[in-house]
Amino acid sequence: MSYQEFINEIIHNLKCILPQDTDVKVHQVMKNNNLVLDGLTIMNPETNISPTFYLNYYYDDYKEHHDLNRIIDLILSTYRAQPDMKKIDVSFFTDFKEVKNNIVYKLINFSMNKHLLADVPHIPYLDLAIVFYYMVNHEGFENGSILIHNQHLNMWNITDRELYQLAIENTPKRLPYHLMTMGELLKDTEFPMDRAGDNSMYVLSNRSKIFGASTILYLNLLDEISEQLNSSFYILPSSVHEVILVPEHTPSQLKYYSNMVHEVNTNHVLDEELLSDHAYFYNREEKAIIYY
Repeated sequence: MSYQEFINEIIHNLKCILPQDTDVKVHQVMKNNNLVLDGLTIMNPETNISPTFYLNYYYDDYKEHHDLNRIIDLILSTYRAQPDMKKIDVSFFTDFKEVKNNIVYKLINFSMNKHLLADVPHIPYLDLAIVFYYMVNHEGFENGSILIHNQHLNMWNITDRELYQLAIENTPKRLPYHLMTMGELLKDTEFPMDRAGDNSMYVLSNRSKIFGASTILYLNLLDEISEQLNSSFYILPSSVHEVILVPEHTPSQLKYYSNMVHEVNTNHVLDEELLSDHAYFYNREEKAIIYY
């Protein structure tokens, strides 16, 4: 079954199963790193919000198991597990006073997101870009986010620098950093990187573990960590959600760790979650991040 046939079959079957007034649609969604996915939404007349089911990934499952009913059951079980949600009044987003306390930042790859960056306020940082989003605070969408576009700044009558200053204050408060050893992490999950069991490696993220790589921007945090470790350290961007810190044991290992990051990205990281394809180095004396 081709991908387009798969999409048509999914839509047809869902419409046959769900109540007649349910709106089932597929639309293209631009994700991080210029990745375009086909998002399926299911909405009944009583709501204007829906979880998004990315059919590209479900098609990968179908190609492995060749079971369409399995895919339909997966989508329906997830949809029906959502809490009952009424329509949300989105007019609040036009009032800057209503949203400003929930505006935070995240880091994305600069060169892989040039098309997106043309339409969103951003601050270049190293070979990355700082972009901004609104943290959705609604039952059932605790981890939801709304990316802030240039049109929002025009609507709120603020500048990108004002947005940046606001996010500098909000992000560490709303998303406090979390640092653990790799060994502590491996108690609950498996990490594919070489030497993953070595407790001289540390995982830096935020407590929500979402867009946690941005913690490297927190004021004075890297300097404080270098004091704790009594060392400069390498920064390995394992994804947009976290970075790995490796204290400097021997000099000139940046190329080695960059090769490690590239290998992990190639084999283990989703395209939309990739942050950078090389390592960085935090120089304790200069209090600066370098790379090449």
